[in-house]
Amino acid sequence: MPKAVRQKRVTKTTLSKDSSVRSRIVPASSLSKGIKLLAYGRGKTGKTRLFSTFPKPALLLGTEDGTNSIADIDGIDFLYLQHSDDMVGVIEVLKEGEYQSVGLDTGGGFQEIIVKEALDLDEVPVQRTYGMGSGKFKDGRQMWGVVGLQFKERLRRLIDLADTQNINVMIIAHERNFQEEGDGHELITPTIGAALTPSVAGWLNGAVDYVCQTFIREQTNIVTQTIAGKKIKQKQKTGEMEYCLRIGPHPVYLTGFRVKKKVGDLPDSIVDPDYGKIMSLIEGS
Repeated sequence: MPKAVRQKRVTKTTLSKDSSVRSRIVPASSLSKGIKLLAYGRGKTGKTRLFSTFPKPALLLGTEDGTNSIADIDGIDFLYLQHSDDMVGVIEVLKEGEYQSVGLDTGGGFQEIIVKEALDLDEVPVQRTYGMGSGKFKDGRQMWGVVGLQFKERLRRLIDLADTQNINVMIIAHERNFQEEGDGHELITPTIGAALTPSVAGWLNGAVDYVCQTFIREQTNIVTQTIAGKKIKQKQKTGEMEYCLRIGPHPVYLTGFRVKKKVGDLPDSIVDPDYGKIMSLIEGS
């Protein structure tokens, strides 16, 4: 006797769910989104100045006041974040559509705000250890776990605005050296990225589409010299400094750019970076 096969019962509920899912399927090329960018680097290397080139009106969320370098630029509003819940209110404001870009300066500073609230402190100790939360939490590891979850929950809502509201989102961070220890007698390999706890930094690197590092270097020109009757091209330092944005793959600095296939290989860095140059690389134009 053939085995009876139970048929799935089709109801109005299942039909409406299937229809809802199908209606949300669209070509990837038709999606209009803002960019999600993380820029980290040492102090005074042009992170805030890079944000000032983003489309206006723009809103800068500050855990520190680094606005001196952009005070002469119109179209940028500033909000000093005092509590982690300020982020909830900010997101509601951004959903109203007034701003084209939003920046957080800095990610590490916002994490410190959450730490202070978790420990009921006015200031975070300079030397942060796993034992910091032993009074209020089971141990420091539990405290850092709670801080990490709260940070991710709030930052995810901010970053998601790039997809839901077509707002450009830039997270600014200082840089940190994460030491990767090898087995046995292998040398310790430095890895430099955003100055956040390792788990949060790893999550943020994946949550954004573009991870880059700001730095300053001495400008060089290519000059041709005749040596022993042969013309040789050499790099010659000019004595002038230039602001750069590292975007290409690097063995030490954490970077990453999601670009179209037609773009091909990325340059190691962008000199005097701005929003327009970044978008040219993203679009391959």
